[in-house]
Amino acid sequence: MKVNSHEQAGVRIYELSGDLRGHPDCYGFLDDVRNSITEGAGKVIVDLSGVEKMDSAGVGILASIVSSADNASAALRFSGLTEKTEKAIVIVGLLRVMQISPTLDDALQQMSGD
Repeated sequence: MKVNSHEQAGVRIYELSGDLRGHPDCYGFLDDVRNSITEGAGKVIVDLSGVEKMDSAGVGILASIVSSADNASAALRFSGLTEKTEKAIVIVGLLRVMQISPTLDDALQQMSGD
């Protein structure tokens, strides 16, 4: 998995591509997001539009990010869910606790209103 992270308009953005599975680089991404939130990133977007495959470990990573943001009172949005990623998230019921935007631009626009 590849991660492009940057900041735009006070929002920390993570753009993912490849497979979100139980690989060490995926857990490195999780650690990076948690560290950003712990260090005060109050607004975070995770763009999943480039994710090709996701397994249960990937769903667990997303759930962990949701929990970390919730515990720190950070605003968190996910964008660009593909049919495959959305299906996995729906099956485990995670969609109920996630803030979703269709695109990264939509997520940025919604974050600016928060």
